[in-house]
Amino acid sequence: MPRNPEKIDYSGGLPERFEAFKVIEDPRTGGNTRHHFGEILFMVVSAMLCGMNGFSEIEHFCQKQIEWLKKWIKLPHGIPRAQTFSNLFQIIDPDEFKECLIAHIGTLQPVLRDQIIALDGKRLRGSNSLADWNEGSCVRPPDRERDRLETQAG
Repeated sequence: MPRNPEKIDYSGGLPERFEAFKVIEDPRTGGNTRHHFGEILFMVVSAMLCGMNGFSEIEHFCQKQIEWLKKWIKLPHGIPRAQTFSNLFQIIDPDEFKECLIAHIGTLQPVLRDQIIALDGKRLRGSNSLADWNEGSCVRPPDRERDRLETQAG
């Protein structure tokens, strides 16, 4: 039995100020959609910006940050499983996603739009492990890196 017998349109769900991702069409077909497409994109981008690399890490991050996420998105069926994130990103055009991500970051900090910022995920995470997280925390770059980025951004 399909998970969406009421035929609810889950292709939308982009939160406010996330318009850069509107150009990506929801590639899912059939009635097995359970999570809003835009909400999945929002969760992945949020987790990536906080240093998460794999879909399991993204799922764990979202579970830990669910109260913060609910300030921005509805999450009518909770946090998707890692496999859901993986399935969706296997069928999204990676170049299109990359361009949307660059455009989105440009709206947040226009000075960064044309710059390349190399971030080392291991260094960003430092000695923190997923088990050490507290509610509401987000992995931050070391002070000297953050100062450099803030200096470049004005």
